[in-house]
Amino acid sequence: LRCLLRHGRCDAPRWISKGAAGLLVVGLSAASPSARSLAYEAVAALMAVLRNGPSFRERPHVVRLLRSLQDAITKPNLRVPSLWSVFVAHGLAILAQPHHPQYKALNNYILTRAFFDLSDVPMFFHCFHSGSSTPRDDRLWMLALLSHGLRAEEDARLCGGRHVLELLLGFSDSSLADPPARRACLAVLLRASGTADGASALLSKHGILAWLRMQLCASPLSSPLLELVALLAALVRSPPFASLAAATHAEAGRALCDAIAAA
Repeated sequence: LRCLLRHGRCDAPRWISKGAAGLLVVGLSAASPSARSLAYEAVAALMAVLRNGPSFRERPHVVRLLRSLQDAITKPNLRVPSLWSVFVAHGLAILAQPHHPQYKALNNYILTRAFFDLSDVPMFFHCFHSGSSTPRDDRLWMLALLSHGLRAEEDARLCGGRHVLELLLGFSDSSLADPPARRACLAVLLRASGTADGASALLSKHGILAWLRMQLCASPLSSPLLELVALLAALVRSPPFASLAAATHAEAGRALCDAIAAA
C-alpha cells in the first residue's frame, strides 16, 4: 500500500470496479492502529484523485458516499465499525453497477443524510422491512452484509441497539423466511456468537438455546442441521456461557441431545 500510495498511479474507476477501493475502506476497521493509519492515508489519496483526477460517470455518487463516511469520523484514526466499512465497500461496488438492484436504494440512503450515523446499522430497517417490489432480495442482501460486517464487539453492540438479533430469530421462524433466508439468518447469528456481547445477548436476553431446541425438534428440520449444531457449539464455547446459571447449562445439554437425535 505504501508503495502504491507514494509511487503508483491510482486509476480510481478501476480501483473501484475491481474492489481495491473497498479494501482500503475496510482497512479503517483494522484492530491495529498502524494498519488503520495506513488505510486512512490510502483513502485520503483516493479522495484526492477523485477530486482532482479525470471525471467518470459514477464519480459524484462515489464522492458523496466516501464523504458521508468521512464526515462521520469525529477523531483521528478512529476505528470505524466493521458493519460500516463493509457497507461502504459494498456500496462502492454497487455504485459501479447502475443496474444493481440496490443502486437506487443506496443512493436514496446517501442523499437523505448529511453524514452517516456510525451508531446505527446501515440500511437495516429499509431493507429488512422493505416496501420495494423485491423485498426478498433486499433482505438477503442485508443479511449478507450483516454476515460479512459483524466482526467485533462494537458491531454486536450496534446490532443490539437496533434489536437485530431478536428480529432475525423471529423472522427465521416466519412464513416469509425461505431456506436461503434461514441459512443467511443462521450465518449472522453464528457471527454474533463469536463476540462476547453478541453471545451474551443471545444467551441471556433472547433465549437462543430454547430457540435452537425448537429448531432441532422440528420435523422436518426447517434449518440445516450442521449450521444449527455449529451455532450451538459456538455459544457453548463462548466466554459468557461459563458464567451463566446451571439451568442454562442443562438447557444446552438438552439441545445437544436433540441435535444427536436429529442426526
